[in-house]
Amino acid sequence: MANHVMNTLELELDAYHVSKSYKIPVSECSSKIQAQSTQKHLTILHLNIRSLNKNFDNFLAFLHLIKIDCDIVVLTECWLRTAVIPSLNGYNVHSTKNTKNQNDGIVMYTKSSLHCTVLEPEIVDSNCLLCKVDNSVAVVALYRSPSYNYIDNFLNSLDTLLLPLAKFHHVALVGDINIDIKLNNKDRHSHEYLTFAASHGLLPAHRYPTRVNNCLDHVLLKTKQPGTTIVIDSPITDHLPVLLSINLNKPKLKPSHTTKIVDISSIQKDIESTDFSEILLANDANIAADTLTSLLSHIIGKHTRVSKIQKKNRNIKPWITPGLLRCIRNRDKMHLSLRSQPENAILKVTYSRYRNFCNLLLRKLKILYEKSEFKKRKNNSKATWDLIKSITYTKSVLSPPNELLHIDTDEIKSVNGVNSYFVSLGKNLATKVQQQNPNITTNSGLDRISNSMCVLEADDSEVERIISNLKSGSTAGVDGISGNILKLTRQVLVPYITHICNLAISTGVFPDAFKTALVHPIHKGGDRGSVSNYRPISILPTISKILEKILNSRLLSYLQANNLLSANQYGFRAGIATEDAVLAFAEKVTKLMDSKRRCVGIFLDISKAFDTVSVPILLSKLERMGIRGIALDILSSYLENRHQHVKIGEVMSDKARIEYGVPQGSILGPTLFLIYINDLCSLSLTNCSMFTYADDTALLIHGKDWSETGKYAQIALDAVMDWLTRNLLTLNAEKTKLVEFSISNQSQPSTSLFIQAHTSHGRQMHSSCTCPPLTITSNIKYLGILIDNHLNWYSHIDNLIARTRKLLSIFKKLRCSADTDTLKLVYFSLCQSLLLYCLPAWGGACKSHFLKLERAQRAVLKVMLCKSFRYPTMELYRDSKVLSVRGLYVLQCVLRRHRLPFQISTKRRADIVIPPVRHKTAFAKRQFTYLSYSLYNQINKLLQVHKLNYHQCKDMVKVWLMKQSYDETEKLLLTQS
Repeated sequence: MANHVMNTLELELDAYHVSKSYKIPVSECSSKIQAQSTQKHLTILHLNIRSLNKNFDNFLAFLHLIKIDCDIVVLTECWLRTAVIPSLNGYNVHSTKNTKNQNDGIVMYTKSSLHCTVLEPEIVDSNCLLCKVDNSVAVVALYRSPSYNYIDNFLNSLDTLLLPLAKFHHVALVGDINIDIKLNNKDRHSHEYLTFAASHGLLPAHRYPTRVNNCLDHVLLKTKQPGTTIVIDSPITDHLPVLLSINLNKPKLKPSHTTKIVDISSIQKDIESTDFSEILLANDANIAADTLTSLLSHIIGKHTRVSKIQKKNRNIKPWITPGLLRCIRNRDKMHLSLRSQPENAILKVTYSRYRNFCNLLLRKLKILYEKSEFKKRKNNSKATWDLIKSITYTKSVLSPPNELLHIDTDEIKSVNGVNSYFVSLGKNLATKVQQQNPNITTNSGLDRISNSMCVLEADDSEVERIISNLKSGSTAGVDGISGNILKLTRQVLVPYITHICNLAISTGVFPDAFKTALVHPIHKGGDRGSVSNYRPISILPTISKILEKILNSRLLSYLQANNLLSANQYGFRAGIATEDAVLAFAEKVTKLMDSKRRCVGIFLDISKAFDTVSVPILLSKLERMGIRGIALDILSSYLENRHQHVKIGEVMSDKARIEYGVPQGSILGPTLFLIYINDLCSLSLTNCSMFTYADDTALLIHGKDWSETGKYAQIALDAVMDWLTRNLLTLNAEKTKLVEFSISNQSQPSTSLFIQAHTSHGRQMHSSCTCPPLTITSNIKYLGILIDNHLNWYSHIDNLIARTRKLLSIFKKLRCSADTDTLKLVYFSLCQSLLLYCLPAWGGACKSHFLKLERAQRAVLKVMLCKSFRYPTMELYRDSKVLSVRGLYVLQCVLRRHRLPFQISTKRRADIVIPPVRHKTAFAKRQFTYLSYSLYNQINKLLQVHKLNYHQCKDMVKVWLMKQSYDETEKLLLTQS
């Protein structure tokens, strides 16, 4: 369940791309490129031809096979010193004149009908041709010989070329650069090159190998609309051809000509004048809830209408005012007059001035609007991110799943089928487990405790506080009652809602009116006509969340007071975050490897865990944990007799009953799931530690050698599989991975471990078992962090660098409309939040690799502050007033150690506040386990921070770190306290 771990920003950045990319044979190319008759595309083909004269005939045959009419063809490494440049029918030919090496030379063919100009800029250590198409597209073709070992001069001159191209809507850099940019490459120039390109808004359109195992033939792209890039598996030369298709059409979103108008003031007045007293007379929670829901839904419906927007009032963008529209109409009239009188000099000058005035006014109005929107969303990171995506054209527009309306003979049958599929997911998985294991006995697995939970009633102040904290703008449930309306009318409604909540608590009945969800299918990918490719997003009635919050606070207080939740469970608990789980896991691995123990991690993937929870088993677990009587009755009522509708557009399905699972989108659901899985976290496993965040579970098993470790790993997994079976949960064996941890490749097992996930109870006892072995991987994403088998964090840092580069194009667009304060706010919200996520775990990585991430961070700051690519580092951090990534790591380590309880050392060395952790290997010295103690002692020796509170410590250390140079900060990690 990755959604509860990674924040929205990380998910969006991972999904964001400038091009769909494929590596396919020649025969499939035409099917991947959209039809030219319906969309305006520019197609660019590049090939390193390795001698134009030698391979041109093969290339012509290849052009015939791909069946695509290319607009631009770029051939590099043409050996132009000895070549005769052949013509291509229907194309104009251009070539480089300056050659330094025998293999140099670029030839570019442009379609005769294409309106373009081709130039040969001077680029150090490279051949270059620049093609400009209609002042909107720029194509930079490059060939850089492998004989050049340094890239500084190349990047400096390329920077000079790219700066004037910033005004072009689409920029494509294609060619053979002889720098490997495939994922996890070993090329020492790769990160600097890609970071430089990203500072100009250019991101890789593909990263497939194009020559042997290296990605040398690049397509870097800046565009507002995603393109399509194909690496074609064709053996013309030892380089593969690369085809790029850029969609030149501006995205056309069909604007809605109707709007839903909700008269909030009328609703508020109507609610204030309505008599709700019959609710207070009700002694049945269902009757009271039905009455309130019915009255509110009626009032809201009465004052909600759909209105048609008149044509003159339809605005394309919020900043396009009626006055601006009049200016644009006048401009267009003047343009038509000028076209009819092209020789009229006065009209020409007048039109030119008026056109420039309109464009300037449009830019000013847009900037003013965006600045005002940033101010409105100053304290809301999600809303800020939505605005940024809108400004930078990175906002993904969710298309309605209309394809699902046609999976049956009519729309109602179709949505009913979708609803039936969603509600049966958990039931089908649980039934399959029971069928595979007919003799199993499902049980709670818990010892009965003597304490009992008491559910205290709520008062008006508690209910009002909960209503005040409801999220603004959240979607209303099936009853149409939104959080905004409840917040505006809370002075009137609080007594009645309090009465309903207390009726539910006293009678042990959770009202049925609060147990119906409205489900919206969201497309995940793949065939849009298949319901299995959709994720159900469930929206519950807003009033139900008030009662859920009351019950959840009581339940959590009881669990915490009686210490009933496992210490290994980090999910959905106050004061505990994913960082705690990742750090605990990394510290355990560090200690094991430092003591020369062999250890493996098994990262479990439980299929539809929340949807497969068995209600009877959960109720049994609740009862054994002391949740009895009325408390158990209301939770039982909450879980049973639940229903949902599916809504697609304006079509709503019939109500369907949900038999399995805890409610999606609920407040109580996550806590109930923790109780359900709690005894899994408490399994007694030999030489095994468990780390769990909700259903994301990792087992860490160790032994004195790999053979013993493998034996214990199989025993631990068998015990877990047995628990899952008894609790009707299903392990996805294909997605469950095994990582063999070691300090170096030399200490890896000589033969990979063979650990099986036995899907049927008792099958592990049979020698003929055919259950699949776990897949062994060198790195795994756990709680949003890439953990590698050497714990050197290189994979995670590379992934983080790629995410940071994607922010460069965003800041490049934002700086035109946002002031410095707003840009810094965006930097802290977007870039620094990425860098801080679990930073204490991975921030001790070695300097050589860590420096690549800091270069990416500095590139963001340079773009944000409009500094040159070679702007001095110390001045950059001073101007921006932010810490380097390494500085952030030192700060986070000190603060985390300061927050933890420690006892001041009483030894002779008074400067050592915390006794350092002993370690045997240089590997352990780079991990948080050791470094946090060392850093705290060093900084405390200088600043005496152990006497300060948390915020004083943070301010003092941050100010001190801002004054340190890069080398001084790095020295802290090398000095032993």
